[in-house]
Amino acid sequence: GGGLNTRDLVTKIPPEMQTLAFWDFEREGDFTSRDVSKTLITITSQSPTMVWSVHNTAGTTAYLLLYQASNGVVKTSSDLAATSTLLTWTTTQGEMQADVLNGKVFMVNGADTPQSWDMATATTVVATVTAMPVAQWIRMHKNYCFVARTSAEPSAVYFSTLRDPTTWNTTANVIFISKDDGDQITGLFSTQEGLMVFKQRSVWMILGDEFDFTINELRNRVVKLNTPPGIGGIGTTAT
Repeated sequence: GGGLNTRDLVTKIPPEMQTLAFWDFEREGDFTSRDVSKTLITITSQSPTMVWSVHNTAGTTAYLLLYQASNGVVKTSSDLAATSTLLTWTTTQGEMQADVLNGKVFMVNGADTPQSWDMATATTVVATVTAMPVAQWIRMHKNYCFVARTSAEPSAVYFSTLRDPTTWNTTANVIFISKDDGDQITGLFSTQEGLMVFKQRSVWMILGDEFDFTINELRNRVVKLNTPPGIGGIGTTAT
């Protein structure tokens, strides 16, 4: 409940726009992409690499989550004017991903221990999620938390206990996506049909509910996603 719940915005900010601040997005409903309205809001001295729009479970408070890759700093803003530092990743220059389940933001960067934030206030100290695999990609889908591509398993997708991204069984709850193809996972995207898994040379769909998942490769078709670059680590088209 609450938050972007796999289907709010996340976008990379073009270098020429970083001194201005961020894009403003509009919600279009569940399981749909977000269109850029190109409304720019200036935050003094902020140069975010990526921006997310999140809200608490009650929907009463909305935040912007801003990530600066140059120094690993994650900031929040609730009034579109001032920011508060939420956390500083140990590893800088990396790519951060975030998603929301049960009113909490969960964040990964592929190198450091995943973090969570309850959105109670903009300055609430984050909590480490030690059981979650240290993965590059994260996406909530059908009330599970999916993470993908660890340093040891670049083709693995792990999923949490139902409705609990803090509880994991990485031995039983793992799906290997064409493990021996020499490729690595480059993004995740949630749709009504299933969870799309992108690799450099192939696209896959994880289907099913309640722990009963299967995978299919999407062959000989173009998957067109009307999304800004950066959502789930993908661009506007994939083949």
